[in-house]
Amino acid sequence: LTSELNSTRSNFIRCIKPNAAMDARVFDRRSVLDQLRCSGTIQACQVLQVGLPTRVSYVDVASIYTTVLGADFMFDWFHANDRVFTQALCHVLGFPADAYRLGDSRLFFTTGVSSPSTMTPDTLKAALTHYMAKRRWVSAATKVAVCRHVQLAYVDVQRKRHVIVLQCWFRQHLACRLVATERTQRRVANMWGRLVHKSGVQRAFDGAQEDKLALLEALLSQQRVVPSGCKWLLQWLGPMQRTMYVQKLGRAACVGYLAKRAFVAMFETVRERRACVQIQAQV
Repeated sequence: LTSELNSTRSNFIRCIKPNAAMDARVFDRRSVLDQLRCSGTIQACQVLQVGLPTRVSYVDVASIYTTVLGADFMFDWFHANDRVFTQALCHVLGFPADAYRLGDSRLFFTTGVSSPSTMTPDTLKAALTHYMAKRRWVSAATKVAVCRHVQLAYVDVQRKRHVIVLQCWFRQHLACRLVATERTQRRVANMWGRLVHKSGVQRAFDGAQEDKLALLEALLSQQRVVPSGCKWLLQWLGPMQRTMYVQKLGRAACVGYLAKRAFVAMFETVRERRACVQIQAQV
């Protein structure tokens, strides 16, 4: 009993009463329709009509046709790939594309699908061989096309990258030129500002020798180092500084000479008075 149960599959039968009186000669259409609607049989039929109720595993399909086509043919062309064999078989036998679906491990059929054509083993082998050759050619052509497309995309990306690098380099060059121009303009503006400042200071002290001397003495009297912005004043007042130095040396020499003459005169006076004192003492 267990072997018999395992060799079959379970089927469910739903009984519909033709009439409430259970009379075999009476068919109550309204009552039968209500029973079908309430039991969900109509919806189940609609689902089966648009669904895929028939299921066959790829292993079963391959095992059935292995005895017909031979194990060597199956291994040479399909390499134990039962799904590819099932797909090729459905295409060769001419099943409509909307009549079946390929799952992960099973083949699904719609209700009432049958093989539209019958082939001999040799014809089936030739058809499967032609399908697999065409499939491999299409796969190879697709790979070549994809590889070519990828290569073109790669070349396009490299070209765009090179263009971006050139644009960056050119923009960097323009930026460097702009920075150099701005630096030159700023340097010229600073030089022009200093020149205008010097000219203004020189015009302000033009003809005022006493003010120049006062300014020079103020610069020379500073204990700290003269700021870099005021060093040009020393260069401008350099001749006057040399004149002051010469005058200072002349004044010092004159004072020394006068002091020496005064000392000699005083010394002569002292000698004369001493000589007079000695003469008076002898007398």
